[in-house]
Amino acid sequence: MKQSEQLELELREARRAYLDGRGRGCVIESESVYREEYVGSDGASLVLNVPCAEWVTSDLHLGHYNIIEYCNRPFKSLEEMDEVLIRNWNNWILPRDKVFYLGDLARRNQGQYLSRLKGRIVRVNGNHDGAPGHRWLIVKGYDVAAALIHNPADAHEITEPYDWLVHGHVHNNAPFLDVERRRINVSVDVTDFKPVPLDYVLRALSYYKHTGGDLSLRDLRETYGREEKRPPAKNQRFS
Repeated sequence: MKQSEQLELELREARRAYLDGRGRGCVIESESVYREEYVGSDGASLVLNVPCAEWVTSDLHLGHYNIIEYCNRPFKSLEEMDEVLIRNWNNWILPRDKVFYLGDLARRNQGQYLSRLKGRIVRVNGNHDGAPGHRWLIVKGYDVAAALIHNPADAHEITEPYDWLVHGHVHNNAPFLDVERRRINVSVDVTDFKPVPLDYVLRALSYYKHTGGDLSLRDLRETYGREEKRPPAKNQRFS
């Protein structure tokens, strides 16, 4: 079996496990193309490999009014918060892009919110999610394995080797980038309420892994980390 066919088979199996709720964790290769089918007026179809992007983000807490106070979010109303978060998501993400969402989308009406968000969403369960999803994922690219999980305290559950942990849950109680513990916090509270491109993250981690230089990590932090803007969250409220 060709490598591309094997990868496609693994991705299909991963999606199947996700959809039927059986998947606890799996390994997925990072992908930069998406197979898209175009149908002409004559009924003929053409399948093309079109470029796509992969994103990672966490902890939108849509429809959760108290999160504004708990995490010192700069919104005056629930409606403003929801609209800004959804607009930021859709401004960056195309329908064919893949989004690794690391939990806590909304406490209720999740289907309604999901219908407004672009992209092919792969979900990792958070502590406020009722929908079936993965407990963790390993995404590989550029000779780096990144473990994706909601709560970093649950990292002991991951059964595959990885280089860095990418997580949510802690909101702005932890920095965007923790080099010493090899963690990246993608809670929207420390990423300027925007998704983070996974390809950029993997490239930066690969550079650090193979050179030991922190230039790529500093660039990653300066480009996407915004934790310095607001005081820490009151973490006891949303644990």
